[in-house]
Parts: sequence; structure tokens; C-alpha cells
Amino acid sequence: MSAWYEFRHNAKCFFSHPVIVFASLAVFALVCGVGMWAITGQKDAVVQERQNTAAFVATETAGYFASEFKKAFLPLYSLREAVHHSGYFDHLATEIGRYPNRLLKVNATIPGGLANVRNVTGICDNPELLAKWDNLVDTVNKEQDLNGMVFRYRMAPKNVFCLDSKGGNAMVDNGVDTSNSEHPFWSMVATDLFIKRWEGLHVFGPFISPKGETFCTHLSIWTNKDNRGDWVDAEGGLSMTNMLDDHINVHGTEVQNAWGFVMNYLDWAEMKKRSKMEERFSNVAMDFELNRQEHDVDPEMPGPRGEASEHYQLLAKSSNSGLLNDDNSILVYTDSLHGTWVNRVGMVDGWEPDWWPAAVACVVIASLLLGFLTASTLVKSQMHRELVERMVPKSAIRKLERNQTVVDKFNIVSVFFADIVGYSGAAGSINPAQ
Repeated sequence: MSAWYEFRHNAKCFFSHPVIVFASLAVFALVCGVGMWAITGQKDAVVQERQNTAAFVATETAGYFASEFKKAFLPLYSLREAVHHSGYFDHLATEIGRYPNRLLKVNATIPGGLANVRNVTGICDNPELLAKWDNLVDTVNKEQDLNGMVFRYRMAPKNVFCLDSKGGNAMVDNGVDTSNSEHPFWSMVATDLFIKRWEGLHVFGPFISPKGETFCTHLSIWTNKDNRGDWVDAEGGLSMTNMLDDHINVHGTEVQNAWGFVMNYLDWAEMKKRSKMEERFSNVAMDFELNRQEHDVDPEMPGPRGEASEHYQLLAKSSNSGLLNDDNSILVYTDSLHGTWVNRVGMVDGWEPDWWPAAVACVVIASLLLGFLTASTLVKSQMHRELVERMVPKSAIRKLERNQTVVDKFNIVSVFFADIVGYSGAAGSINPAQ
């Protein structure tokens, strides 16, 4: 009962003096503000450090892929130079000839659609030619340390598949004519390379092949010389046959000086494995999702940078990547041979350190305690002052506050001393009111 009375009395004193209320709230706000400022600075430093780490790991990983992509596709340039300068393959385009020369099948069913097939037997199955092709592919693969990652090479003189190399074994290819087939993919490749004259490497993927996730890359080969002198026949007149032999009909468009193209296949799953991508992010307790940015290019432009790749946007991801969003991750952009790659990297539980909620709670509790102590001290001081004011004249209090001696003089004073007999005993048996 006494505790409840004391609480009510203190509360009444607290709320009846606005100065005490304001001072207590001011202490709470000041302590809370300073505490939050201090821990927020520490939290922001941790968040910034984590985001910098995410950006660094993402950039480092992207750098690895950019380097490996270039290394994987450099052999195509070596193969192109071999066609130009070795002389081993010069005759292939001429012997295969223009469509429909050596036409074997029309609208044959192949993976992905229908294609016209030429008969390359007796041209591309020459043992000596296959040995040279095998030696060439093996050399460029070993030079770049690509064994196991680039698993297939193909050569298409006159845009007709002639030579193939799978797993280090040279063989004759299937004879598909990419320039004169309605196959959607190979039509796109031939059009991009020779009608739109694609600059550099023509990269497509990833797509699912029997090997798994795969990229394929195409590189056009041009004769780079003026062959118009060969268009003249023995009698000095223009030979239409010789002139047309110097052209490739690519879906109705005559393209001069086009020899054909080479291509290779990259095992994307193997490249990701060698990159230790998941391990890199797992070591810093982060998740990721690597995508190819689709809206960075003209949607009307076909080919690997346009709508042909729109179904293969996702390149790689970690197990919890679906939980990443704009609040707990950042985006890191990287230019690659395959357009712009976007890596979303973050922490599923957020960037804030684990101690952040506890630190906020501690600051609030400490602020409340100091505010309460301030209120308690001020209330007790006010109650003490009020008690003194009831017992001592205000004039005396003012003198005491100025460290002056309190001496009051009265001219007429009577002092009466009396002792009531039996008062002590009676006072012990009655209540104060009585």
C-alpha cells in the first residue's frame, strides 16, 4: 500500500511539473540520438564493407569469365588464319560448290528444325585432310589449355559443314548447308555472319546440348582478295560459272569473297566449375544470380545479342538466389563477348550486421533508464523542496540559498514549557487523529 502511495505521489509530482517532464524527455532523446548515431556509423561501415566485398568478388569473377571466354574463342582466329595461309583447305569451298551442287537431302530433320544436306563424301573424308584438321585442332586446344572445356570444333566451307572434331577425334561432318536451309538457328547464323557482316565473334547461348549447358561461337572467313580476274574464261569473256563460284548465295543474297566459317562449342558447366564461382561467394557468405541483360540491345536485332537468346537469360545462380531483392543485394554490370552480364550479389538476411538489432535495443533501454533516473532525481528534489517550503519560511529559504545566516528578531516573545502528566502512555494507545 505504501509503495502504491509513493508511486502515485511521485507520478503526480512528475506530471504536475512540465519542466521535469521536458528535462527527462530531453535526456532520453539526447542519449538515444547520440547512441543511434554511434551505432549507425558502425553499422553503415559494416554494410559498406560488405557491399564493397560483393562488388569485388563479382568483378573478380566476371574478370575470370571474360578472360576464359576470350581464351576459349581465340582458337577460332587461329583456325581462320590456318585456312588463309596453310593452303590445306583452300580447295574445299570450290569442290563443295554452289547450292544445289551435291545436294543429298532436302528438308532433312536435324535437331532444331529442317535443313538441306549436301553430300561431302569424297571431299571432307580425305584421310590426309582429316589428319591435318585433327593436328590443327589439337594444337590450338593445348596452346590455350582448353581440353575438357572446349569440346567440339567445326569447319563449314561454303557454309556447308564439312569437318568436325569431337573430344579430340577428327571426322567428317553432316553436310548441312546453313545458307540454303530454313532451319531457324542456322539461318540466323548465316545471315548474321555474311549478310549483316557480324564483327568479331558471334556468340550464342547457353543452351542445352547432349554435353549440358553450352555456348557456341562462330567466326566468318573471307578470302580478302579480288578474284574478278578468275571470272574470265579461256576466251577472255566473262564466265558466269567462275563468277558465281566466287559468291555464296545466303538465303537469296549473293555474297562475294565469303569462304565459310569455323565454330566451336564451350562447356559452360565446366567453365563455371573451374571458376569456383559458388565457392567464391560462399566464402563471403553471399548469394548470387548471374544473368545476361536482355534490354541492353535493340530487340529488333536478331542473333546472339537479340531475341535469339531471350530464353537463355539466366547464366548461373546460387541455391538461395531467389531470396535476393533490391534491399539485400546490389547489381554488378560487366561487358562480355555475349553482351552485358548482370550479377545480382547480396546477403539473404540483409546487409546489416547480426549485432544491429541488439545494439538498437541496448541504446533504447539505456536511454529509457537514464531518462527515468533523471525524472526520479528531479522528482525527489522537487518533493524535498516542497517539504522544506512547508517547514521553513520562504524568506529563510532564500537566505539559505544565498549562504546567508538566518537570524530573525522578535521584540515580544513568550516561551511556555509544559509537561502533561501521563501523556506518553496515553499517546501509545491512541491513533494520531485522536
